[in-house]
Amino acid sequence: EECFKYFAWFTLRISLSRLICCNLHVSLMVLIKQIHSFFYFYFFMNIYVGNLSYRVRENDLQGVMAEYGEVQSCKIIKDRETNKSKGFAFVEMDDAGGQKAIEELNGAELDGRTMVVKEARPKA
Repeated sequence: EECFKYFAWFTLRISLSRLICCNLHVSLMVLIKQIHSFFYFYFFMNIYVGNLSYRVRENDLQGVMAEYGEVQSCKIIKDRETNKSKGFAFVEMDDAGGQKAIEELNGAELDGRTMVVKEARPKA
């Protein structure tokens, strides 16, 4: 898998070089978005954390997840009308730390509730 990541990075660099060398006008923002999405896709994983207590805050959850690796973002999903937690969250973190967090935290207890921790499915 590590080799695949480097191959993908190499492929992205070649694609960008071709665009620049062929004198095609490519805006800087497009390049930045491509590089950003590349790193998110290949180096970070999106993790679903369910069955959370309604009292758990984002910084609490981020602290727990940070014990296993670099946390890129942590978002507890809230009801639009009441702004109260719906009891689940999504955490983006590095691949290795994410796998370790899933293995060790799935079924663990946080604030009196047994968490469900697994890799998030892509949006439909």
